[in-house]
Amino acid sequence: MRQLLFVCTGNTCRSPMAAGMMAALLAEQGREDVVCVSAGTAAFSGDPPSENAVRVMQEKGIDISAHRARRISYELLGETDVIYCMSGSHRDALCAAAPFAAPKIRLISPMGISDPYGGSMDRYRRARDQIEAALRRLIEEGTWEK
Repeated sequence: MRQLLFVCTGNTCRSPMAAGMMAALLAEQGREDVVCVSAGTAAFSGDPPSENAVRVMQEKGIDISAHRARRISYELLGETDVIYCMSGSHRDALCAAAPFAAPKIRLISPMGISDPYGGSMDRYRRARDQIEAALRRLIEEGTWEK
């Protein structure tokens, strides 16, 4: 079983949306050999996803309402095959804190994903759509499997 980890700051918006979206996209391809999880660099463990994140994902038929935030850990970094960060600052922080994981830490997209936290539904939709485009590109390129 392969594990993909998506990382943002609070683990209530971008990374749970990315994990839910990637799981849905892979399920469409019949891929049951991949687990998609998420965590945050400054998450408060147990926090629910933001209401707007849940809503915009529901618009795509993806339910992330059961997600609960968790803080990144060395154990999680060690057991994960590929780690996708939402921004360069997340990538840099993880590489500095856990050099052993650096070879498997990547940006989800070259420009990163804008943080919608506390923003309007439109801002969350933009972030969701950026995530979806980035994930579709990763799937098409097959880079997540390497």
